[in-house]
Amino acid sequence: MAMVILMVSKELAAASESPRARNFARLTNVGLVPLAFALFGIAVARFISSS
Repeated sequence: MAMVILMVSKELAAASESPRARNFARLTNVGLVPLAFALFGIAVARFISSS
């Protein structure tokens, strides 16, 4: 759920013309990358354990 919220807020901020919002869009990438790796790792681990 947190990943979806971060992705939506990042896209909305990136579409804005405000320099502050664009900085926020760049900063949310810092949070999205580790969250995406964790989600991918959990999915792979569950897939392997279910096989």
